[in-house]
Amino acid sequence: MTRRPKLLGLPGKSWLTGLSVALLWLMIDVFTHGPLVRLDLWVAQFRGRQQWPALSEFSTIYDKVGQRTVTIPVLLIVAGVLGRKHHTHRPVLLSLWMVLSLNLVVGGMKIFIGRAKPSTGSADVLSGGTIFPSGHSSNMVLTGGLVIYLLNRYADRPPLRLVTVIVAALTTMTVLVSIYRRTHWISDLIGGALVGGLLLQAVIVTDRATRQVRHQRQFWLDHPRLRWVLGSSRFEGDAEAVDAEPVTGGGLGGVVEDVPEVRATPPAPDLRSSHPQ
Repeated sequence: MTRRPKLLGLPGKSWLTGLSVALLWLMIDVFTHGPLVRLDLWVAQFRGRQQWPALSEFSTIYDKVGQRTVTIPVLLIVAGVLGRKHHTHRPVLLSLWMVLSLNLVVGGMKIFIGRAKPSTGSADVLSGGTIFPSGHSSNMVLTGGLVIYLLNRYADRPPLRLVTVIVAALTTMTVLVSIYRRTHWISDLIGGALVGGLLLQAVIVTDRATRQVRHQRQFWLDHPRLRWVLGSSRFEGDAEAVDAEPVTGGGLGGVVEDVPEVRATPPAPDLRSSHPQ
């Protein structure tokens, strides 16, 4: 009997629990106007464009970085290069699954919670707004985290620490720009980051679960009923399967856990006979 792999190790489970509890507490605070909402109202008094008008043009340009029209193409390019190198569509498929889950979850939460914008002066929910959680911060965390995950799994000696620092810096800058432009409450931005982290965990679990199904495809085809339906023919082995060795180290702490590092398959032995005909 084939042993099922662990979808999340202890660090991943700890992050999953922590992010879930933090998001639940945050949503309770938003609905009940708790301490964090009072902080929202206090910070909203800051008029960044009026106090520092010289940064207005820069903030408008940089605000585009947090949008999916910029980050998704970058992710797809990275996924495409890694997939082409290892002759697999898996990185691109994971990226597309990420885009779908991000739009469905964040978009659905925005509509359901209906929080008002800071420009209204009201932090009420169920008011017809579409501001919580922040799509900018959730997109930055999820997209950046998936890039790190793909590099950790498919690239040879990737600069994970450097990429992690870059992603963290861009995410922080996105949050500051949103506060400067008064496009989000602070709790919106925190909520978006938490949702992005949870969706990243979901993508990783999906990858590991479906990878096991792919590796066991031949086993399922050996089932008597499937053999009767398919006849005596059997599919060939998975052309995308690769050799892997466990590695240690990685970025984003336990959110992006260590995964098997993909290495090139060794060349096939020369089967030609050494004796003259």
